[in-house]
Amino acid sequence: MHILTNTTNNKLIHMKNKAFMWAKAAITVATLSALLISCRMQENNDLENKKKQLAELKKQYAELKSKISALEQEIKKTDKSLAENTKQKLVKVTELKRSPFKHYIEIQGRLESDKNVLISAKSAGIIKKIYVSKGNYVAAGSLIAKIEDDGIRTAMEELQKQLDLANTVYEKQKALWEQKVGTELQYLQAKTTKESLEKRMQQLKQQLDLTLVTATISGTVDEIYPKEGELTAPGAPVCRIINTSRLKVTADVAEAYLNKIKKGNIVSLYFPDINYTTDSYITSVSDVINQISRTFSIEAALPSIPKTVKANMVVYVKILDYQNPSVITVPLNVIQYSDEGAYVYVAENNIAKKVPVTVGSIYKTNAEVISGLKEGDKLITIGYQDMVDNLAIKY
Repeated sequence: MHILTNTTNNKLIHMKNKAFMWAKAAITVATLSALLISCRMQENNDLENKKKQLAELKKQYAELKSKISALEQEIKKTDKSLAENTKQKLVKVTELKRSPFKHYIEIQGRLESDKNVLISAKSAGIIKKIYVSKGNYVAAGSLIAKIEDDGIRTAMEELQKQLDLANTVYEKQKALWEQKVGTELQYLQAKTTKESLEKRMQQLKQQLDLTLVTATISGTVDEIYPKEGELTAPGAPVCRIINTSRLKVTADVAEAYLNKIKKGNIVSLYFPDINYTTDSYITSVSDVINQISRTFSIEAALPSIPKTVKANMVVYVKILDYQNPSVITVPLNVIQYSDEGAYVYVAENNIAKKVPVTVGSIYKTNAEVISGLKEGDKLITIGYQDMVDNLAIKY
């Protein structure tokens, strides 16, 4: 009985110890959890505080930066000695003067002759003889070539015999009829036969004339197409004759310039192949727009004609469509743009000044300035890049 009681007590003691250990472990876990939560809360609070501090410092930095920039601008405007003592930017200036400004429309044209004629054959046959060479000057009506005419001449010889006989018969019948001898019918038959043969002879003479190729204008033989012995046909080209005493420049202009180009407009003509330039005016403007190219043609007179010009030469045509006799012009590259518009920089007492300008017409590298600049202003033409207003400069 005593032994059983001891055993029971031992079990109870063991169970109490085990329960105590579990309770101790639970307390330890709870304590650690509480500490962990506390640490995390502390970290979150620190992070929020740091974010607030960063935002506050950024705000202060922005305010200080704005105040510093404003003070610098005010000092630059008021303290001239500071501007003079700062490092000066080296620039180049050009003193502005009023001058004429012209705007041109530039197109490519060609040189043509009013007398550029293709001489053609009028009948079929073999070319028997060519009487001219390329480069020869011929007068109007000169014989250029002859087409074989043996068949026509043979027919004319046979017809001439018949015509001679018919004339003899007619003269005799006429004499007899005047003497009231013979019948009127015989006289009329002889007359009709003679007249019919005369008409046939006239036709053969016309055919013979068609075998002769003659010049229709005076000029220079530019090209000869067939060779002697070759067969030709009516309308086939034999030669080209060009008279360069009256030349003109023709060009095709885009439809968009229709309202700007009028008869009488001044043009500048440049011949690149011979490096020759002359001024002229528009003599003709077409009233028809080409449906395919959407262009219209113009013509300009050629007042002076160098000996070296050739028909169909390329000509660069510059048509004056706008001009201002006296205006300020500046290089196009010095004009800069901002949201407020166009502006340039001018030099005033070694200080760069930003000047707003109004730009008019532009031609190639020059621009017309309608307002903003005046004669005598010193325009900064080199060193204007990255320029700021009121910057100290040296030139």
